[in-house]
Amino acid sequence: MPTDSSGVTWQERKALIIGRAYPEPSKKHIETVCTGAITDDGQLLRLYPISWRYLNENQQYRLWTWATFEVRKSEDDNRRESYRVREESISILSHVAAQAERFSLLQKAISPDRETLDRRYHEDWTSIGLVEIEMIEFRTTKPRADWAENKGYVKQAHLYVDVKPLEQAPLDMKLRFRCKNNPACKTHFCRLIGWEYMEAFRKFRVKYGSDAEAIRKIKEGMVRRFSDPTISAFALLGTHSRYPVWMIGQLYFFEKHLAPMLF
Repeated sequence: MPTDSSGVTWQERKALIIGRAYPEPSKKHIETVCTGAITDDGQLLRLYPISWRYLNENQQYRLWTWATFEVRKSEDDNRRESYRVREESISILSHVAAQAERFSLLQKAISPDRETLDRRYHEDWTSIGLVEIEMIEFRTTKPRADWAENKGYVKQAHLYVDVKPLEQAPLDMKLRFRCKNNPACKTHFCRLIGWEYMEAFRKFRVKYGSDAEAIRKIKEGMVRRFSDPTISAFALLGTHSRYPVWMIGQLYFFEKHLAPMLF
């Protein structure tokens, strides 16, 4: 296992990228992208801090990318899945395209419901999980906080790095859902923080000419996919870094009765 100049030991892990949150400003790292990943034996990982937009092009992993990372368990984050990453160690290996293979890998980490995740969080700091869901409502609101007021360092200059403009997400996307496999579920209301959903909003805003029309198109797409009787929907849930508040990092849609691959 490699050891850096400070004597810290790092362990190399291979994992499949299954979620990327929207970039957040950072005092120490310019900006960070919290990344969700899963190992081939079904262990879920939270990888950070990663300044994704500042990585070399050949290191900029995407969803469904296998990659290796040198990691160590976070010392200041009790959540069991949280690992710090040495950015220079990131190496992309391959891409998973087949839906059956994707489902087979995710299937290893599916939990019955969010209620189970809540219980496990208080038992052993489990803070990431996959749950099959039904959408009740899709809603957008104004951002809860203004980066200009609360994260002034977003425009801070750095001596050795050309800082790239980082726009605050212009809205918060939220999903009310019911856990598919828990008849007693009283529904949950969570922010949807995946990077790709905000990028879709920006593209639609340009294409259709307004925020309202972009939101309408995203909502239409959500309703269509969740209403398809041939599709099963899953959410990657993870907690806030400081509070036991669950957020949705990624949504997945698979054909029902999809035959898993045998590895």
